Amino acid sequence: MFRHKRDGTLLICFSLLAFTLVPRLWPQEPTVQPGSLPIAKEELLGELSPQTDVPGPRIAGGLLREFFSSASPEADYAFDPDSLRFAARAKQGTKWVLIVDGKERGVFDGVESILVSPGGRHVNYSAKRAGRWVKMLDDKELGPAFDELGGGSWLFGDVDLEHYAYPGQRGKRWLMVADGREGPEYEKVGRPSFSRDGRHLAYAAKRMKGEEVVVLDGKEGPVLEAANSPHFSPDGQHMAYRATHEKKREAIITDGKEGPEFEEVGAPTFSPDGQHLAYHAKLDNKREVVVIDGKVGPEFEEIGGSPVGLNVRGDPMAFALNCGDMSNPVYSPDGGRLAYFAKRSKKWRMVVDGQEGPEFKAEVFSGPLFTDDSRHVVYVALEHLGKALEVRNDKPPAEVTASFSGMGFPFLESPVITPDGQRLAYILGGGGEHFELGRTTRARRYVVVDGKPGKMYDALAIDLAFSEDGRHIIYSVRGGVEQNKSTIVIDGKEGKLYDDVVGGALRKVEGGDSSRHTLVYIAREGKNFFRVTQPLP
Repeated sequence: MFRHKRDGTLLICFSLLAFTLVPRLWPQEPTVQPGSLPIAKEELLGELSPQTDVPGPRIAGGLLREFFSSASPEADYAFDPDSLRFAARAKQGTKWVLIVDGKERGVFDGVESILVSPGGRHVNYSAKRAGRWVKMLDDKELGPAFDELGGGSWLFGDVDLEHYAYPGQRGKRWLMVADGREGPEYEKVGRPSFSRDGRHLAYAAKRMKGEEVVVLDGKEGPVLEAANSPHFSPDGQHMAYRATHEKKREAIITDGKEGPEFEEVGAPTFSPDGQHLAYHAKLDNKREVVVIDGKVGPEFEEIGGSPVGLNVRGDPMAFALNCGDMSNPVYSPDGGRLAYFAKRSKKWRMVVDGQEGPEFKAEVFSGPLFTDDSRHVVYVALEHLGKALEVRNDKPPAEVTASFSGMGFPFLESPVITPDGQRLAYILGGGGEHFELGRTTRARRYVVVDGKPGKMYDALAIDLAFSEDGRHIIYSVRGGVEQNKSTIVIDGKEGKLYDDVVGGALRKVEGGDSSRHTLVYIAREGKNFFRVTQPLP
């Protein structure tokens, strides 16, 4: 996806976002017609050998890639937007090849879970040799071989890998390898989580009798019926996780202290400053609440939201992925405000700082999204009878007209706003049967910018963002142009067509106006990989 760092650099990295089903709602004909972009410069990075298959564009359905953890085995590429380094896997007969910066680096029986470190200094991956798996850092083995490997957690410093942890299976037992040391064996272990400073490590584990615990810095917590993945606060001072007791009641345990019990609770969400904690809780089948710092809020029929909650700044360490039935409340960047969606009398509204906003009838909505200064919050809702609402807390709701079509169940993806909140963009899409079953990500997608839908693409994925100054909307279209081609689109104008577009970033123009930028991205045509420098219009 495209995302903004705190220093204002526009970043692009591609991953699958979850989708949500709504009535058959579609935009009208495009209002933004693509033109041509200035001529781009190509630089050949590498060429695959004739016997090696090309990777992608192919994105498996139902999978989400998390930052600083192993990619899904089916991911096409791992990409670092700061250095523009990338890595991929590809078949070579019965073997698998690791590809780094377009060049083949090694041949293995299997390659999975590829990750390029921030800054691009290292490539981390799982490699299979002689029927067993080992974690690799570049060409070095990190630990012993295992029968199977799970997804890990990796903390990189300015130069080297400082802390790492990953699950390994030996026979029928699983254990955690942390900084080269093996932990105790369990029936199962979950994905590990480091505090941001690397001083603490936590993970959930299942013991032989079906009991589950959370292990923090090697010490087991209370025995539970079920324990979910632990979450550290951004400052690393607090840790919380969802716990289920034998009587099937659920609670949030924070720093070893258990909160009130409910029929069900959602994942805990810390504020960016680590001083506050909020989560969604179900009292019974008809009553749901948001709990803030241990205090139970007003009752609603349902607390909901988009299955994917994204921090507007795109800071990879400041967003939460919500993939279950219960969605998280969203904190503002300064940690002082909280927003969530709630239903009463069969109508939804956004609740901000305890105040209820205007009602709407849609069952699908994206957001809430806060602006950088935390002053404004926006969301998009798809209502019945072909009406989409764009809502900002200090302006009247704006309607985006749409029409019915027989193109499958529509959905919303990837809402992004400019730092000042003045411009909003998102994706309206609709997929066929295979999309709805999670077998493919291909669907018909429109990018809506400032309330106007653009050209329709039958694409595997579209990822988008605004430039730092908000003047340009930039997005990639993967596998959805002409005969399954991919391209970059800037302000509705398409760039050169390639077989795939991997990722990229905005760079300042050297020796020119400090406000001028150019887009640099990685593309593949056939077996050749290119670095493409695209001037902005």
